[in-house]
Amino acid sequence: MDKLKEYADVILTSGVNLKIGQKLNIACSSGNYDFARLVGQRAYKWGAGFVNIEIRDNYLLKARAENQSEDQLDYFPLFSQVHASQLVSEEWAFLSIDNTDESDVLKDADPDKIQTLTKTSRKGRDTLLNSLMRDKIPWNIVAYPNDKWAEDVLGKGAKADELWEILKPILRLNTPDPVEAWKSHCSALIKRCKTLGDMKITSVHFTDNDGTDLTIGLPDDVSWDGGGAILPDGRAFMPNIPTEEVFATPDRNKTEGFVKVRKPLQVLETRVEGAWFRFKEGKVVEHGADVGAEILEKFLTVDIGAAMLGEIALVDSSSLIAKSGRLFNSILFDENASSHMALGFGFPGSLPGGDAMTDEELNSAGCNTSLVHIDFMIGTENTLVTGIDKNGKKTTIMEKGHFVI
Repeated sequence: MDKLKEYADVILTSGVNLKIGQKLNIACSSGNYDFARLVGQRAYKWGAGFVNIEIRDNYLLKARAENQSEDQLDYFPLFSQVHASQLVSEEWAFLSIDNTDESDVLKDADPDKIQTLTKTSRKGRDTLLNSLMRDKIPWNIVAYPNDKWAEDVLGKGAKADELWEILKPILRLNTPDPVEAWKSHCSALIKRCKTLGDMKITSVHFTDNDGTDLTIGLPDDVSWDGGGAILPDGRAFMPNIPTEEVFATPDRNKTEGFVKVRKPLQVLETRVEGAWFRFKEGKVVEHGADVGAEILEKFLTVDIGAAMLGEIALVDSSSLIAKSGRLFNSILFDENASSHMALGFGFPGSLPGGDAMTDEELNSAGCNTSLVHIDFMIGTENTLVTGIDKNGKKTTIMEKGHFVI
C-alpha cells in the first residue's frame, strides 16, 4: 500500500502537477477503479477542489457495436459534450488509467462499427482533445497492474503482484524519492531535446538491416520535446508515466520510404502484428499486416490525417523498459522501449505559435490534424538514425539503437 500511495503521489505531482483547489477527472476501467479511488483520495489530501471518476467499459462498447445499426452509432450525448467542455473551461486536470484489463475485449468486434464509434467519441470530445494536445490543461496517462495484464506480459497464471515487482524500477518507485528521481530523469531528456534542437535538422533518416528506409521531413523551426510539458501558467507536467522519449512533430507532407513496425500494438482496440507502411509525399500509399490488416485499413481511413504522420520519437535502447526485455502489450510502456512514429494528429506546441493556430493553419505549417493518434514502434537494436540539415550535412543521432549525440 505504501508503494501504491507513492505511485499515486508521483502521478499527482510529477504527472498532472495538481495545484491546490484544482479539480481532477480520472478515466479508468472498472478493473482499475480501486486504484483510481486511491488516487482520488490522495488528490484530496493534496488539496484537490473536486475529484470525478468516469468508467470506460469495452464490454459495453462491444455490446453497442453488436446490437446497433450504423446510424445509431453516431449518437453522442449532450451531457458528455458538456462534461468535456466543462473540464476545459474550469481547467481541470485529466488523468487516464490505461485499460489493460480489457485490452482484447474488442478483438472480434465489427471493424466498421468500431471505426464509427471512434469517430463519434473523438468528435464529441473535440474541445477537450484539442486542449489536451495544446497543453492548455494538465493531463497524464498511466497504467496499473492487474491479473489480466500480468498474464498478457508474463504468461498464464501470472498475478498482478509479479508484474508490480517488474514495474517498480521502471516507475522509479524503487528509489528513496521517486518524485525527485523523475525530476532528474526529465532533466536529462530536456537536455537531449536541446541538443537535437541546436542541430537545426530538417529531416531524419531511419535505416536498419531488415528493410526499413524511411526519411521524415520536419517543419521549419520545429522543437524537440520530452521530459514533460509546460502549461500556460508556467507549471510543468508529464503527459506520460513512464516516459523515455524525445519527439518532434514532422511535416505531414514530407515522409518518404518504407518502414516495418517491430512490436504488436492495439489499433482501434484490436491487436495488430507485423505491420508495414510505404509512404509517398507524406501519405501511406501501401500497407499491410500479418495480423489485424482489416482493422489497420479502417484506422487509416478514419480521416485524411490518419494516413499521415503526426509524431516521430526517439528512444534509446538502454531505457529501463527496453532493458526489461518485456513486451508489455500496452502502448504506454512499449512505445518507451523503442523509437516510434505516430499516424494521426501532431502536437501544435512543437511549432512556433502552433497552440494558437486553427486546424487549417496547422496543416499549412506542416502539422498533421486528425481525429486519431496511434504510435507504431519502428526502432530496433540495429536502427541507425541520421539527422540532415538544410545544407545536406548529415549527423548520426542514433547507432545500433543508442544515442551517440
